[in-house]
Amino acid sequence: MNVLDIGKWYHFSKIQIAAESYLDLYLGGGETLTRAIQRGNTNWTPNADTEKLYTKLTSSQATDFVNQNQIIAHQANTASGFSATLTKENVGGIDEYTLSFRSTEYKVQSVGGDKERDAFGADLEINNDGFAFAQIADMEAYYAQLKASGALPTGAVLNVTGYSLGAHLATVFTEVHAADVNHTYTFNGPGRGALDGNNVTGLVAELMALMPTNSTLLPRNASVYGEGWYNDLIAELKSHFHPYGASPFNSSNGGLSNGADAKITQLYGRANHDDLELVANSGVHAPATRLFIEDQPNLTGTGGFIGNSGDFGTTHSLVLMVDTLALIDTLLTIAPTNSDPATLQALFSIASNERGSGGIGEAGESESNSHENIINALRLLLDAEFLELKPSRAAGAFGDITHRNNFYDALDSLRTAASEPLEIKGFIDTNQFVTSGTNTGEPIATAAPWTAAALQAAAMAEGDTGLAYRYALSLLNAFALTGNAAIYSELNSEHQFDILNPETGEGFSEQWIDDRSQFLERKLYFNLHDAPYTKGNGTQSGIQSASRFDSENIVWQDFGVADIKIDRKTSDADTRYMLFGSDEGEQLSGGAGVDHIYGGNGNDVLLAGGGDDYLEGNDGGDVMRGGAGDDYLEGGSGHDVLYGDAGVDTLNGGIDNDILVGGADNDILNGGKGLDSYLWNSVPGYFGTTFGATNDGTDTLIDSDQKGRILINGSGVKTLINVSADVWKSPDGKITLTHADTWKLTTTGEGGIDLGASFSDGDFGIYRTEMASGGTQIFGDLQPVDHDINTPELDIQYDALGNVIVSANQPAPGREDRLFGSTSADHILGGGGSDVIFGNSGHDLIEGGSGSDVVSGDSGDDTVYGDTGSSATAAALQVALERGNTAANLSTRGDWVDGQIGNDILVGSDAADLITGGKRNNRALGGSGDDIAQRLASWCWRHGVESDRPTNDSNWRIAA
Repeated sequence: MNVLDIGKWYHFSKIQIAAESYLDLYLGGGETLTRAIQRGNTNWTPNADTEKLYTKLTSSQATDFVNQNQIIAHQANTASGFSATLTKENVGGIDEYTLSFRSTEYKVQSVGGDKERDAFGADLEINNDGFAFAQIADMEAYYAQLKASGALPTGAVLNVTGYSLGAHLATVFTEVHAADVNHTYTFNGPGRGALDGNNVTGLVAELMALMPTNSTLLPRNASVYGEGWYNDLIAELKSHFHPYGASPFNSSNGGLSNGADAKITQLYGRANHDDLELVANSGVHAPATRLFIEDQPNLTGTGGFIGNSGDFGTTHSLVLMVDTLALIDTLLTIAPTNSDPATLQALFSIASNERGSGGIGEAGESESNSHENIINALRLLLDAEFLELKPSRAAGAFGDITHRNNFYDALDSLRTAASEPLEIKGFIDTNQFVTSGTNTGEPIATAAPWTAAALQAAAMAEGDTGLAYRYALSLLNAFALTGNAAIYSELNSEHQFDILNPETGEGFSEQWIDDRSQFLERKLYFNLHDAPYTKGNGTQSGIQSASRFDSENIVWQDFGVADIKIDRKTSDADTRYMLFGSDEGEQLSGGAGVDHIYGGNGNDVLLAGGGDDYLEGNDGGDVMRGGAGDDYLEGGSGHDVLYGDAGVDTLNGGIDNDILVGGADNDILNGGKGLDSYLWNSVPGYFGTTFGATNDGTDTLIDSDQKGRILINGSGVKTLINVSADVWKSPDGKITLTHADTWKLTTTGEGGIDLGASFSDGDFGIYRTEMASGGTQIFGDLQPVDHDINTPELDIQYDALGNVIVSANQPAPGREDRLFGSTSADHILGGGGSDVIFGNSGHDLIEGGSGSDVVSGDSGDDTVYGDTGSSATAAALQVALERGNTAANLSTRGDWVDGQIGNDILVGSDAADLITGGKRNNRALGGSGDDIAQRLASWCWRHGVESDRPTNDSNWRIAA
């Protein structure tokens, strides 16, 4: 079998179907040839049976035939049931003729067939005596007539075809006229019977000598069978040559006379399972070549033996073989590097798990989609313009002309869409099939498609080849299409079929490739054995022969384009789930076992349940829960929410802004890219004890860009104040940052968050600071010194800093002071009154005191209170924070608290304050009152009441 053979076989199979047709009306001018060959082998009488119209050409096939061939002569049914057609075509400038013999017509004459003469006459003769004597006689007479009339020119190139009964005639014809025949093509044909001396030529010669018609055709009407003279003639002939019946039990593959074996291509169709030939290859016949066909029920209804109910033996249909040849021919056209058509037939064997089934009184089901699954897959790959083929499994639906027209239109579209030569890599090797004997082409006992390891290795390859295999895995196709990288340019425009790029989040992870390879291995295995994917009662055809994976307690399911579920065992508490989502949002739930769940595109909810599970959200905003067990959660692209729940979990947010909640036990949280949020929670014990206390364990936080934020018990972690060496606390005292080998955040109770070995201010939005303790004390509300008491006016003088020189022991409550700090650290206390205070450089502690003050830290890392601070410690900030949340909201004018240059801590009053951050990193607590905050650089803002507002919403953060 080679590429050229396939094209020839398909070509002559179409000629055979045309010759099966009733051409009388066309030859009488009553219809076009195109119409006649599309009506096929039913005589359209008023009572014609319009069901089971299998043998006819589709619209595109009919067009091709009419464009390439001429009907030269046609012989309608004679009294023996014989019918033949002579056609002509021009091949390379040479006229070639084809003589085709019609097959058995299984309908009775009253509804458009000739069952009485074909089945009950000629076929019985073949079965009983090895030869259809009457039809052979008419065949010889017709051939002589063609030559005598000049319809078949002397020396013309003559090919011969026959199907079923017609193939028997073609075989005998080739033996008798071997010198005249260029080549013969038979389809599902019986051979002929054995006889003395293998002298077929002698038998035919004596038959013609004994016929009373003197080598002319029998008349069209009546029937020769049962006539006394005919029975006597056959009895005499048999006594001379002793032929015996052609049956599958006395078959001989080769052994024809006159070298006919070399001139005949004997083709027969066989499904992969539960199929056998009762007619094809019976008796003595030329060496046979098997073609894959889609399986059909052996019997439905009453088999057509009682009335017209049901049918039998439909795998004998020529149409099934023709469709296979047409598909192979198309695939070899678009993929010429597949030089061995056997590889394509092997591919058909793993394209579907359907199996024909039927029985007495049953409607039956067919194998309907082995061809169509390949065509539909190529449609998506080549962007071919036809609708998805959706064949019916009903018995006899293989002959539905609407579907077959769509089928052949699809093949034409594939040829058009394939602009460059391709290669089809089927995921099974031909060494998995029997290569000789009566079971040629069927799977060997240990047959298996590619292993998961082989599929995975192919998919992990770099470049266009690996991409082709990953695409095949994504759709669970039975093959990969390689050879033209341009095919995948648009399909992979968003790099969704690449190997995962952690920088972009696009592509498939290695774990996905591994799981998907195992999924496809199982699908192909059940396809090869035509076994059901889901559990049954053990009596389903094929279920016992495909038990390799039945010890697995795993449900494999794809909710996307592949739309398949493999579930061969009754689910229980130990069942594992391997689930793959679609492009739509859906909820996918695992069980108590070790599950692997992939969300696919769309906004999904993934619930793993118990077990050490693996979850990938993939694209879209997903919600993922690991449940109990040590789970691995990968968010992928999109804004995802990941819950580890119980167990030591690993959570990777992936791309975009994610929320990660480790849950109980010690987890690893890696937000990946984007502004991620890490949530850690604890519940205190009862009555101040540890009894009943819970927490989220000690989580290790990893963030590639460290731009995330941490929320502990719902509150953000922003500003931490140094309280001792390597210890910082939040202003409310609830959160502590320590540094030993690593940086760790803790709260009351056990557990916390490990930030790793490296930490810098600004990581995760956290800033460390120290409260300025001040230095030289500068006080307001003191009486200025009168340097000239002899004048009525107060004669004041200023010190080196610009402060009024005052008397330390003469208070002046409520005095409006102008106070200036030094270049070193100062502690400035304004006291009462509306003061103006400038800290100058140095790390100053400034307290404006009561009144509406203007307080500026100026340069240096200052701590500035609009009112009075309790101390220069983190506890003072906690007091201020609590007061901001609880004190009365005053509408009176408050303070202007200004940081200026440096990393400052700015605290407002209970009134309406203006707080300006100045340059560098500032931390501000608004206090109560309706405050306004304005920033010039990075800062943290803690509002006291809801009416507080920053002047630039895009540049403020809530402080702890």
